Amino acid sequence: MAARVPASDVAAQCVEFERIKCSLDDYDPSNLPDWFDAYQAELDTLGAIDLFDAMRDTVRRMAAGTLPLLDATHLLVDEVQDNDEIQYALADIHASAGIVTTMVGDDDQAIYEWRRAKGFAGMEAFTRKHHAKMVMLGDNFRSLRGIVDAANTLITHNAGFRIPKTFLPRRGSGGSVAVVSCSSLASGSSTVVAGLEPLLSAVADTGLVRYQVPTGSVAILARNNYMLDEAESALLEGGVKYIRSSGSIWTSEPAELLMTVLATMVTDDPRGLDVALQLGGLPENIISKVNAEFRGRVGDLIERPGDLDRFAPYAQPLQDISKRLMTLRDKLQARQFGSSIGSAAAFVRNAYAENTLANARKAGILRAVASGLIAMRGPLVARLKEARSSGEQQSPDNSVVLSTFHASKGQEYRNVFLLGVDQDIIPGRTEIRAERRLLYVAMTRAQDRLVLMHTSGKGSSFLKEIGEVAQGASSASPSPRRAAA
Repeated sequence: MAARVPASDVAAQCVEFERIKCSLDDYDPSNLPDWFDAYQAELDTLGAIDLFDAMRDTVRRMAAGTLPLLDATHLLVDEVQDNDEIQYALADIHASAGIVTTMVGDDDQAIYEWRRAKGFAGMEAFTRKHHAKMVMLGDNFRSLRGIVDAANTLITHNAGFRIPKTFLPRRGSGGSVAVVSCSSLASGSSTVVAGLEPLLSAVADTGLVRYQVPTGSVAILARNNYMLDEAESALLEGGVKYIRSSGSIWTSEPAELLMTVLATMVTDDPRGLDVALQLGGLPENIISKVNAEFRGRVGDLIERPGDLDRFAPYAQPLQDISKRLMTLRDKLQARQFGSSIGSAAAFVRNAYAENTLANARKAGILRAVASGLIAMRGPLVARLKEARSSGEQQSPDNSVVLSTFHASKGQEYRNVFLLGVDQDIIPGRTEIRAERRLLYVAMTRAQDRLVLMHTSGKGSSFLKEIGEVAQGASSASPSPRRAAA
């Protein structure tokens, strides 16, 4: 797919892939993207089949009688709100054959419409067709009453498109729900981290981590991953241990550029020369020429640049790059690691000079990564090794959890902070009831305390629906002591 569509379209095309694959209908060759045909042809070449087609072919053959049904007397289908038409058909075939079929699900937590999940409509259709007995499980063993009431107040706005329920918060009364306004996503993230102070306990200072929280006590959730970048940056700068469900600023483009430039000063890796020349604004043909003459060695460009007039009209920019790299190398040799990391970060910042929102976000990530590297202990090579391993999955023990709304489903935490509860983010561009269900899922991850953060003047319309149930609406700023820490 990536070879056939622009990178910016890949995510949308993945949704299209799910739409095509999760249908029982025959593939319509006149309505298929070219990458889909190429994908199916690759499967044929390999003699392979993907899970989607395995499910689809199984159901179609069972329906036609050419494949036997499961040898069972009872069938239990869990998370049924997420079933697509193929998965529903699989259950339907068996229920129609007299197999006792039980479905367990919560239509209010149907958040995979883009995978053709049928949610309430599928559950209702199955109930009518098979005259199923409905058993309502309204007991909530996770959240205190205040959080249950706030979530219930929100989701009842989907009336007519959901199964009515009476929720019973078995943990009892209490539960804090607050709406907090901040000037920006970055300030909101800093506010959250500052507000963690009562939960923080000091640990042996490793540079990256100076504080931790009790396991399972804190989650920061957001609709989109770029919002979690801001939260991760704030946690990193605050020295708070965290774990992220997917991705990390340590594996981001700004981090990779910075660490490549720094590593090149130690290893003379040819990739670093390429990066340095690109950051210096040189065009591709000049970069190729410089690489050829200096054999990809940064050391030669620093120590034996010779007369750079032969690279005119880029002689002066190349001379500037050589001087910057020489200064950086000298600082590293003098073991001035903090200063050298700061100098390298200033060099990489050139890549984000254009005044755009995307560049502002990347510059913020760059600042946080540089701050993390400076805070570490030991020689540069050890710091870079530790930084690269920080992008890998870490233990959730004593960590703040960073997750998207979707990925948080099924999880629970004592304190939950929702970032970016802004109009046009949640609800976003998809159907309003689906957006409401997504926020409902995020809200119901909280056990004791729920904080919904929004940008001043841009609060989501869903916040009005929650209304007076959400108490403590305020504008907040980081506490000075934690901000300084």
